[in-house]
Amino acid sequence: MPVSGLVVTLDPPPPNTPDSPDTSEKLRHHHAHVIAQINQHPNLQAGPQQGQRLPVVVDTPDRGADKQCWQWLNDLQGVHHVDVAFIHFEDEDAFGHAPCQTHTRNQTDQLIQAPTIGET
Repeated sequence: MPVSGLVVTLDPPPPNTPDSPDTSEKLRHHHAHVIAQINQHPNLQAGPQQGQRLPVVVDTPDRGADKQCWQWLNDLQGVHHVDVAFIHFEDEDAFGHAPCQTHTRNQTDQLIQAPTIGET
């Protein structure tokens, strides 16, 4: 189950546009519309907007769905580009634990704690 952390950069103001309250308000409205579309997607969750940048978490059942969400974001009108900040691909076992060196299973498939470094 991949979980990705993305940074979505929203469209900047058009070049050579005078900085006016009307232009700024139109851009804020446009960005709000894009953010609303992102938040309506069942696998996406947007964080607080910082200027033109928007943190987005993608939580999907598999890598194919993860790629589809990333492509959907890239194709979304109002998105300038998408940067990947983090991707977690590890699968969890039946007990909800990701495979790691700290945990191991005994022959009866019970979760046991491995000794900490320095313990015998």
